Amino acid sequence: MINTELQISGTIAGVDPHAWDTVTADSSVFISRPCLAALEQSGVPGMGHRYLLLRRDNAPVLAMSVQIMDISGKRLASSTPGTCGTGAPSVLSRVAAGLRDAVLLAMGGRVAVCGNFFSTGPHGLAFAPGVDPVLAWPLAVEALQTLRRRDSLAQTCGYTMFKDIPPEWHAAGARLRADRFHSLQTEPDMVLELQPDWRSHEDYLGALKAKYRKAAREIFDGVTDAGFDVAPLDDVSAHAERIYGLYHNVESRAAVRLASFGPGYLPALAAALGEGRFRCLAVRRGGELSGFMVVVKDGGDAFAYYAGLDYAMNAHTPVYHRLLHAVIGQALEWRCRRVCFGRTALDAKARLGARPVPLSTWFRRENPLLNFAGGALLALIPPAGAPVRHPFKDSP
Repeated sequence: MINTELQISGTIAGVDPHAWDTVTADSSVFISRPCLAALEQSGVPGMGHRYLLLRRDNAPVLAMSVQIMDISGKRLASSTPGTCGTGAPSVLSRVAAGLRDAVLLAMGGRVAVCGNFFSTGPHGLAFAPGVDPVLAWPLAVEALQTLRRRDSLAQTCGYTMFKDIPPEWHAAGARLRADRFHSLQTEPDMVLELQPDWRSHEDYLGALKAKYRKAAREIFDGVTDAGFDVAPLDDVSAHAERIYGLYHNVESRAAVRLASFGPGYLPALAAALGEGRFRCLAVRRGGELSGFMVVVKDGGDAFAYYAGLDYAMNAHTPVYHRLLHAVIGQALEWRCRRVCFGRTALDAKARLGARPVPLSTWFRRENPLLNFAGGALLALIPPAGAPVRHPFKDSP
Protein backbone atom coordinates (compact mmCIF):
# COMPACT_ATOMS: atom_id res chain seq x y z
CA MET A 1 0.00 0.00 0.00
CA ILE A 2 1.35 3.43 -1.00
CA ASN A 3 1.51 6.00 1.79
CA THR A 4 0.53 9.51 0.64
CA GLU A 5 1.12 12.62 2.74
CA LEU A 6 0.12 16.21 1.89
CA GLN A 7 1.81 19.11 3.68
CA ILE A 8 0.05 22.50 3.55
CA SER A 9 1.80 25.71 4.55
CA GLY A 10 0.68 29.34 4.62
CA THR A 11 4.20 30.60 3.91
CA ILE A 12 6.93 29.39 1.60
CA ALA A 13 9.29 29.48 4.58
CA GLY A 14 7.14 26.78 6.17
CA VAL A 15 7.73 24.12 3.51
CA ASP A 16 10.55 21.58 3.58
CA PRO A 17 13.13 23.51 1.51
CA HIS A 18 15.04 20.46 0.31
CA ALA A 19 11.87 18.64 -0.76
CA TRP A 20 10.46 21.72 -2.54
CA ASP A 21 13.72 22.34 -4.37
CA THR A 22 13.93 18.67 -5.37
CA VAL A 23 10.47 18.71 -6.95
CA THR A 24 10.88 22.08 -8.68
CA ALA A 25 14.47 21.58 -9.87
CA ASP A 26 13.49 21.23 -13.55
CA SER A 27 10.48 23.57 -13.40
CA SER A 28 9.92 27.27 -13.87
CA VAL A 29 11.82 29.83 -11.82
CA PHE A 30 8.41 31.31 -10.96
CA ILE A 31 7.65 28.35 -8.68
CA SER A 32 11.08 28.49 -7.03
CA ARG A 33 11.26 29.48 -3.37
CA PRO A 34 13.09 32.80 -4.02
CA CYS A 35 10.42 33.99 -6.46
CA LEU A 36 7.54 32.93 -4.26
CA ALA A 37 9.14 34.51 -1.19
CA ALA A 38 9.60 37.81 -3.03
CA LEU A 39 5.93 37.90 -3.99
CA GLU A 40 4.73 36.80 -0.57
CA GLN A 41 6.88 39.30 1.31
CA SER A 42 5.89 42.23 -0.92
CA GLY A 43 2.36 41.93 0.41
CA VAL A 44 -0.22 41.79 -2.38
CA PRO A 45 -3.39 43.30 -0.84
CA GLY A 46 -6.09 40.70 -0.24
CA MET A 47 -4.06 37.71 -1.44
CA GLY A 48 -3.59 34.56 0.59
CA HIS A 49 -0.91 31.97 -0.18
CA ARG A 50 -0.94 28.23 0.30
CA TYR A 51 1.92 25.89 -0.59
CA LEU A 52 1.28 22.18 -1.03
CA LEU A 53 3.93 19.46 -0.98
CA LEU A 54 2.85 15.90 -1.71
CA ARG A 55 4.91 12.84 -0.78
CA ARG A 56 4.36 9.23 -1.76
CA ASP A 57 6.20 6.69 0.38
CA ASN A 58 8.20 9.65 1.81
CA ALA A 59 9.42 10.74 -1.64
CA PRO A 60 8.30 14.25 -2.70
CA VAL A 61 6.45 14.04 -6.03
CA LEU A 62 4.44 17.26 -6.37
CA ALA A 63 4.70 20.92 -5.36
CA MET A 64 1.86 23.40 -5.79
CA SER A 65 1.55 27.13 -5.23
CA VAL A 66 -2.03 28.29 -4.67
CA GLN A 67 -3.06 31.94 -4.57
CA ILE A 68 -6.41 32.82 -2.99
CA MET A 69 -8.10 36.11 -3.75
CA ASP A 70 -11.44 37.85 -4.20
CA ILE A 71 -11.92 38.76 -7.87
CA SER A 72 -14.79 40.79 -9.24
CA GLY A 73 -16.33 39.85 -12.57
CA LYS A 74 -15.37 43.29 -13.89
CA ARG A 75 -11.70 42.45 -13.40
CA LEU A 76 -12.08 39.24 -15.39
CA ALA A 77 -13.96 40.71 -18.33
CA SER A 78 -12.34 42.84 -21.03
CA SER A 79 -13.53 46.41 -21.21
CA THR A 80 -13.73 46.25 -25.04
CA PRO A 81 -13.48 43.55 -27.71
CA GLY A 82 -9.85 43.09 -28.69
CA THR A 83 -8.71 43.89 -32.21
CA CYS A 84 -5.23 42.34 -31.95
CA GLY A 85 -3.94 45.44 -33.70
CA THR A 86 -5.45 44.32 -37.03
CA GLY A 87 -8.28 46.81 -37.34
CA ALA A 88 -11.88 46.83 -36.19
CA PRO A 89 -13.15 43.59 -34.65
CA SER A 90 -15.44 41.44 -36.77
CA VAL A 91 -19.10 40.92 -35.92
CA LEU A 92 -18.27 37.37 -34.81
CA SER A 93 -15.48 38.58 -32.55
CA ARG A 94 -17.79 41.21 -31.02
CA VAL A 95 -20.47 38.62 -30.34
CA ALA A 96 -17.90 36.20 -28.91
CA ALA A 97 -16.36 38.91 -26.74
CA GLY A 98 -19.78 40.00 -25.50
CA LEU A 99 -20.77 36.45 -24.58
CA ARG A 100 -17.42 35.79 -22.97
CA ASP A 101 -17.61 38.94 -20.87
CA ALA A 102 -21.20 38.24 -19.86
CA VAL A 103 -20.11 34.87 -18.48
CA LEU A 104 -17.02 36.29 -16.81
CA LEU A 105 -18.94 39.16 -15.21
CA ALA A 106 -21.00 36.54 -13.41
CA MET A 107 -17.91 34.70 -12.22
CA GLY A 108 -16.82 37.05 -9.48
CA GLY A 109 -16.01 35.68 -6.07
CA ARG A 110 -13.21 34.15 -4.06
CA VAL A 111 -11.00 31.84 -6.08
CA ALA A 112 -8.21 29.40 -5.27
CA VAL A 113 -5.79 29.40 -8.21
CA CYS A 114 -3.09 26.85 -8.86
CA GLY A 115 -0.87 29.24 -10.75
CA ASN A 116 0.59 32.71 -10.55
CA PHE A 117 -1.51 35.84 -11.05
CA PHE A 118 1.68 37.70 -12.00
CA SER A 119 3.13 35.51 -14.74
CA THR A 120 2.01 33.85 -17.96
CA GLY A 121 2.32 30.09 -17.95
CA PRO A 122 1.68 27.02 -15.77
CA HIS A 123 3.71 28.34 -12.87
CA GLY A 124 1.75 26.95 -9.94
CA LEU A 125 2.53 23.27 -10.31
CA ALA A 126 5.65 21.12 -10.52
CA PHE A 127 6.17 17.38 -10.69
CA ALA A 128 9.38 15.81 -9.46
CA PRO A 129 11.87 14.76 -12.17
CA GLY A 130 10.96 11.33 -13.49
CA VAL A 131 7.32 11.48 -12.39
CA ASP A 132 4.86 10.56 -15.16
CA PRO A 133 2.44 13.51 -15.60
CA VAL A 134 -0.34 11.16 -16.77
CA LEU A 135 -0.17 9.39 -13.42
CA ALA A 136 0.51 12.55 -11.43
CA TRP A 137 -2.32 14.81 -12.64
CA PRO A 138 -4.95 12.98 -10.58
CA LEU A 139 -2.74 13.66 -7.56
CA ALA A 140 -2.69 17.38 -8.41
CA VAL A 141 -6.48 17.58 -8.64
CA GLU A 142 -6.90 15.65 -5.42
CA ALA A 143 -4.35 17.84 -3.63
CA LEU A 144 -6.29 20.98 -4.55
CA GLN A 145 -9.53 19.39 -3.36
CA THR A 146 -7.87 18.30 -0.11
CA LEU A 147 -6.80 21.90 0.42
CA ARG A 148 -10.44 22.97 0.11
CA ARG A 149 -11.50 20.41 2.70
CA ARG A 150 -8.74 21.08 5.23
CA ASP A 151 -8.00 24.80 4.98
CA SER A 152 -10.42 27.35 6.44
CA LEU A 153 -9.57 30.05 3.89
CA ALA A 154 -9.81 27.69 0.92
CA GLN A 155 -13.20 26.52 2.18
CA THR A 156 -14.58 30.01 1.49
CA CYS A 157 -13.68 29.85 -2.23
CA GLY A 158 -16.45 29.54 -4.79
CA TYR A 159 -14.02 28.51 -7.52
CA THR A 160 -10.90 26.50 -8.02
CA MET A 161 -8.69 27.08 -11.06
CA PHE A 162 -5.63 25.72 -12.83
CA LYS A 163 -4.17 28.73 -14.64
CA ASP A 164 -2.45 28.83 -18.06
CA ILE A 165 -2.28 25.18 -19.03
CA PRO A 166 -0.42 24.81 -22.39
CA PRO A 167 -1.36 22.31 -25.12
CA GLU A 168 1.61 20.04 -24.40
CA TRP A 169 0.16 19.20 -20.99
CA HIS A 170 -2.22 16.74 -22.66
CA ALA A 171 -2.64 14.70 -19.50
CA ALA A 172 -4.18 17.69 -17.73
CA GLY A 173 -7.17 18.19 -20.00
CA ALA A 174 -8.58 14.69 -19.79
CA ARG A 175 -8.19 14.54 -16.04
CA LEU A 176 -9.64 17.99 -15.41
CA ARG A 177 -12.67 17.29 -17.61
CA ALA A 178 -13.29 14.09 -15.69
CA ASP A 179 -13.38 16.15 -12.50
CA ARG A 180 -15.90 18.62 -13.98
CA PHE A 181 -13.45 21.44 -14.70
CA HIS A 182 -14.21 23.63 -17.70
CA SER A 183 -11.67 25.14 -20.08
CA LEU A 184 -11.51 28.81 -21.04
CA GLN A 185 -8.97 29.65 -23.74
CA THR A 186 -7.39 32.97 -22.86
CA GLU A 187 -5.26 35.31 -24.95
CA PRO A 188 -2.14 33.44 -26.10
CA ASP A 189 1.43 33.84 -24.99
CA MET A 190 3.37 35.46 -27.84
CA VAL A 191 6.62 33.50 -28.21
CA LEU A 192 9.65 34.32 -30.38
CA GLU A 193 11.92 31.41 -31.27
CA LEU A 194 15.57 32.52 -31.30
CA GLN A 195 17.79 30.89 -33.92
CA PRO A 196 21.08 29.29 -32.79
CA ASP A 197 23.14 31.44 -35.17
CA TRP A 198 21.81 34.71 -33.73
CA ARG A 199 24.49 35.97 -31.37
CA SER A 200 23.37 39.59 -31.13
CA HIS A 201 20.46 41.86 -31.87
CA GLU A 202 22.18 42.76 -35.15
CA ASP A 203 22.01 39.10 -36.16
CA TYR A 204 18.29 39.12 -35.40
CA LEU A 205 17.80 42.28 -37.49
CA GLY A 206 19.75 40.69 -40.33
CA ALA A 207 17.23 37.85 -40.45
CA LEU A 208 14.29 40.23 -40.98
CA LYS A 209 12.74 41.16 -44.29
CA ALA A 210 13.67 44.65 -45.46
CA LYS A 211 10.47 46.43 -44.43
CA TYR A 212 10.54 44.96 -40.91
CA ARG A 213 14.22 45.73 -40.52
CA LYS A 214 13.58 49.32 -41.66
CA ALA A 215 10.77 49.66 -39.12
CA ALA A 216 13.11 48.43 -36.37
CA ARG A 217 15.82 50.91 -37.38
CA GLU A 218 13.26 53.71 -37.26
CA ILE A 219 12.31 52.71 -33.72
CA PHE A 220 15.95 52.83 -32.64
CA ASP A 221 16.53 56.15 -34.40
CA GLY A 222 13.37 57.68 -32.95
CA VAL A 223 14.42 56.90 -29.39
CA THR A 224 18.05 57.93 -29.90
CA ASP A 225 17.17 61.16 -31.71
CA ALA A 226 14.87 62.12 -28.82
CA GLY A 227 17.86 61.93 -26.49
CA PHE A 228 17.04 58.69 -24.69
CA ASP A 229 19.45 56.02 -23.50
CA VAL A 230 18.48 52.35 -23.22
CA ALA A 231 20.32 50.24 -20.64
CA PRO A 232 19.69 47.94 -17.67
CA LEU A 233 19.17 49.55 -14.27
CA ASP A 234 21.96 48.62 -11.88
CA ASP A 235 19.92 49.30 -8.73
CA VAL A 236 16.20 48.62 -9.03
CA SER A 237 15.50 49.52 -5.41
CA ALA A 238 16.89 53.04 -5.93
CA HIS A 239 14.20 53.65 -8.57
CA ALA A 240 11.41 51.71 -6.85
CA GLU A 241 8.97 54.62 -6.54
CA ARG A 242 9.29 55.70 -10.18
CA ILE A 243 9.16 52.10 -11.41
CA TYR A 244 5.96 51.49 -9.48
CA GLY A 245 4.39 54.67 -10.84
CA LEU A 246 5.15 53.67 -14.43
CA TYR A 247 3.89 50.14 -13.79
CA HIS A 248 0.68 51.56 -12.33
CA ASN A 249 0.19 53.62 -15.51
CA VAL A 250 0.11 50.42 -17.55
CA GLU A 251 -1.83 48.40 -14.99
CA SER A 252 -4.62 50.97 -14.75
CA ARG A 253 -5.20 50.73 -18.51
CA ALA A 254 -5.23 46.93 -18.72
CA ALA A 255 -8.46 45.41 -20.02
CA VAL A 256 -8.16 42.46 -17.62
CA ARG A 257 -6.69 43.09 -14.19
CA LEU A 258 -6.69 40.17 -11.78
CA ALA A 259 -4.33 41.54 -9.14
CA SER A 260 -1.73 44.26 -8.60
CA PHE A 261 1.56 43.94 -6.76
CA GLY A 262 3.03 46.55 -4.44
CA PRO A 263 6.07 48.81 -4.90
CA GLY A 264 8.39 46.39 -3.09
CA TYR A 265 7.86 43.39 -5.35
CA LEU A 266 10.20 44.07 -8.28
CA PRO A 267 13.11 45.21 -6.05
CA ALA A 268 12.60 42.06 -3.95
CA LEU A 269 12.53 39.89 -7.06
CA ALA A 270 15.67 41.56 -8.40
CA ALA A 271 17.47 40.83 -5.14
CA ALA A 272 16.22 37.22 -5.08
CA LEU A 273 17.24 36.33 -8.64
CA GLY A 274 20.33 38.49 -9.23
CA GLU A 275 21.57 39.93 -12.52
CA GLY A 276 22.02 36.49 -14.06
CA ARG A 277 18.25 35.94 -14.07
CA PHE A 278 16.71 39.41 -13.67
CA ARG A 279 17.23 42.60 -15.63
CA CYS A 280 15.22 45.79 -15.57
CA LEU A 281 15.73 47.38 -18.99
CA ALA A 282 15.15 51.13 -18.87
CA VAL A 283 14.63 54.02 -21.25
CA ARG A 284 15.98 57.23 -19.70
CA ARG A 285 16.69 60.80 -20.66
CA GLY A 286 18.71 63.03 -18.40
CA GLY A 287 18.38 60.48 -15.62
CA GLU A 288 14.56 60.53 -15.79
CA LEU A 289 13.00 57.09 -16.27
CA SER A 290 10.35 57.11 -19.03
CA GLY A 291 9.81 53.39 -19.44
CA PHE A 292 11.04 50.00 -18.29
CA MET A 293 10.58 46.33 -19.02
CA VAL A 294 11.64 43.54 -16.70
CA VAL A 295 13.02 40.38 -18.28
CA VAL A 296 13.46 37.17 -16.28
CA LYS A 297 15.59 34.21 -17.37
CA ASP A 298 13.67 30.98 -16.84
CA GLY A 299 15.83 28.11 -18.02
CA GLY A 300 16.14 28.57 -21.78
CA ASP A 301 13.36 31.15 -21.91
CA ALA A 302 13.47 34.90 -21.42
CA PHE A 303 10.21 36.24 -20.01
CA ALA A 304 9.25 39.82 -20.84
CA TYR A 305 7.71 40.10 -17.41
CA TYR A 306 6.35 43.55 -16.54
CA ALA A 307 6.50 46.95 -18.20
CA GLY A 308 5.92 50.54 -17.18
CA LEU A 309 5.47 53.61 -19.37
CA ASP A 310 5.18 57.36 -19.33
CA TYR A 311 2.32 57.46 -21.83
CA ALA A 312 2.80 61.13 -22.63
CA MET A 313 6.36 60.38 -23.71
CA ASN A 314 5.39 57.17 -25.49
CA ALA A 315 2.81 59.07 -27.56
CA HIS A 316 5.53 60.68 -29.69
CA THR A 317 8.57 58.46 -29.02
CA PRO A 318 8.44 54.65 -29.55
CA VAL A 319 9.54 53.83 -26.00
CA TYR A 320 7.50 50.62 -25.68
CA HIS A 321 8.62 49.20 -29.02
CA ARG A 322 12.23 50.00 -28.23
CA LEU A 323 11.90 48.06 -24.98
CA LEU A 324 10.59 45.02 -26.85
CA HIS A 325 13.76 45.05 -28.94
CA ALA A 326 15.84 45.47 -25.78
CA VAL A 327 14.29 42.27 -24.43
CA ILE A 328 15.37 40.39 -27.56
CA GLY A 329 18.91 41.72 -27.12
CA GLN A 330 18.99 40.63 -23.48
CA ALA A 331 17.65 37.18 -24.36
CA LEU A 332 20.39 36.73 -26.95
CA GLU A 333 23.01 37.87 -24.44
CA TRP A 334 21.74 35.19 -22.06
CA ARG A 335 21.80 32.66 -24.97
CA CYS A 336 18.12 31.85 -24.47
CA ARG A 337 16.17 29.73 -26.94
CA ARG A 338 12.92 31.69 -26.78
CA VAL A 339 11.43 35.01 -25.74
CA CYS A 340 8.03 34.73 -24.06
CA PHE A 341 6.42 38.13 -24.56
CA GLY A 342 3.18 37.25 -22.79
CA ARG A 343 -0.24 38.65 -23.57
CA THR A 344 -1.34 42.12 -24.75
CA ALA A 345 -0.07 44.16 -27.72
CA LEU A 346 -0.31 41.00 -29.79
CA ASP A 347 0.25 42.61 -33.19
CA ALA A 348 3.34 44.54 -32.08
CA LYS A 349 4.86 41.28 -30.87
CA ALA A 350 3.79 39.40 -33.99
CA ARG A 351 5.69 41.96 -36.08
CA LEU A 352 8.83 40.97 -34.17
CA GLY A 353 8.31 37.37 -35.26
CA ALA A 354 6.52 36.07 -32.17
CA ARG A 355 3.89 33.37 -32.69
CA PRO A 356 0.82 32.73 -30.51
CA VAL A 357 0.97 29.78 -28.12
CA PRO A 358 -2.53 28.95 -26.86
CA LEU A 359 -3.16 28.74 -23.13
CA SER A 360 -6.23 27.58 -21.23
CA THR A 361 -7.43 28.23 -17.71
CA TRP A 362 -9.48 25.43 -16.21
CA PHE A 363 -12.06 26.31 -13.58
CA ARG A 364 -14.72 24.62 -11.51
CA ARG A 365 -17.46 26.27 -9.49
CA GLU A 366 -18.24 24.49 -6.27
CA ASN A 367 -21.97 24.91 -6.89
CA PRO A 368 -22.72 22.01 -9.29
CA LEU A 369 -25.63 23.72 -11.06
CA LEU A 370 -23.73 26.97 -11.64
CA ASN A 371 -20.68 24.97 -12.70
CA PHE A 372 -22.69 23.14 -15.36
CA ALA A 373 -24.31 26.35 -16.63
CA GLY A 374 -21.02 28.25 -16.78
CA GLY A 375 -19.32 25.44 -18.64
CA ALA A 376 -22.13 25.19 -21.17
CA LEU A 377 -21.92 28.92 -21.94
CA LEU A 378 -18.14 28.94 -22.23
CA ALA A 379 -18.33 26.04 -24.68
CA LEU A 380 -20.12 28.37 -27.10
CA ILE A 381 -17.29 30.90 -27.17
CA PRO A 382 -14.72 30.52 -29.98
CA PRO A 383 -11.02 30.69 -29.06
CA ALA A 384 -9.41 34.11 -28.84
CA GLY A 385 -7.81 35.16 -32.13
CA ALA A 386 -4.22 36.29 -32.55
CA PRO A 387 -2.34 37.84 -35.47
CA VAL A 388 0.40 35.99 -37.34
CA ARG A 389 3.05 37.92 -39.24
CA HIS A 390 5.92 36.66 -41.39
CA PRO A 391 8.79 39.11 -40.79
CA PHE A 392 11.71 36.77 -41.48
CA LYS A 393 13.43 36.27 -44.83
CA ASP A 394 12.92 32.50 -44.71
CA SER A 395 9.16 32.84 -44.08
CA PRO A 396 6.47 33.06 -46.81
